[in-house]
Amino acid sequence: MHEAPGLIIDLRGNSGGDDAVGIRLADKLIEKETQLMLVKTRNGVNRDIKAHGNNRAYPGRVVLLVDESSASAAEDFSAGLQEAGRAYVIGKRTLGEDLDADIAELPDGGILIYPFGLTTTPKGVVVEGRGVTPDLTVTLQRQDLLAGGDTQLQAAIDFLRAAKK
Repeated sequence: MHEAPGLIIDLRGNSGGDDAVGIRLADKLIEKETQLMLVKTRNGVNRDIKAHGNNRAYPGRVVLLVDESSASAAEDFSAGLQEAGRAYVIGKRTLGEDLDADIAELPDGGILIYPFGLTTTPKGVVVEGRGVTPDLTVTLQRQDLLAGGDTQLQAAIDFLRAAKK
């Protein structure tokens, strides 16, 4: 993979999950320890979300594809790498659903999911309710997909080719 001139990571439709997965992936892309996100709670306790860094990290350009269905951990990953200058983001503004939450089982067997912290980028940008704004906004058109095209993917390929020159 180190020989590849660029890498495209498609997070379109990715509703998130465990931040640890994004951190492990970021570790493959970033050479030194890098703050990706912070979680601030009512108690003032901050939880750092950091890439630990890797001296064998992938050195090429990285493009992230996002859309209106990219959320939560996918947003943390995208916003963190974008703000760190490690990834160029292409697509549509993400969903903006990025609160860290806990789950509690209720006495009747139901489940309560409640937020415990507000996630921000190191520069203080709140993703919840706002989403991640792409560096290049590209709309995916149904007619293009039906014809076998993908305007967002093509924009990522064009970006990597232009950067190679």
